[in-house]
Amino acid sequence: MNDTVELHLPARLEFVGHAAALCRHFCRQCGASLDDDASYAVELSVSEACTNAVKYGKVEAGRAPEVIVQFTLRDTALEIAVLSRGPAFSLEDIPPPDFDKHPPGGYGLYLIISQMDRVRLTHVDGWNRLIMEKERH
Repeated sequence: MNDTVELHLPARLEFVGHAAALCRHFCRQCGASLDDDASYAVELSVSEACTNAVKYGKVEAGRAPEVIVQFTLRDTALEIAVLSRGPAFSLEDIPPPDFDKHPPGGYGLYLIISQMDRVRLTHVDGWNRLIMEKERH
């Protein structure tokens, strides 16, 4: 089984909640077989990934900025990909959060990596694609 739902959103913070709502629905209603804690972890990760995509995505001339969220139900895992235009970067290049000083921000990728079973990043044709997976039970 590889059922996919794709959501295209304007790259604005007020639309992040739509991705989170679709994620919630997908986890609960589409046979993802995730318990409440796992569903919440996935929803939080999607919200953080979309927020980062909006904040750090690149605006190109003549093109409305957008964030694309893909939910794919695989046999063993729920896979979510968040795509946004921008310069390539590596997950290893992101510094760990500073828990001593508690600055605002800087926790998103840490939360995503700690909540999801697998996280990877690709960059193709100007698009960053953050791929997050949560095992199904």
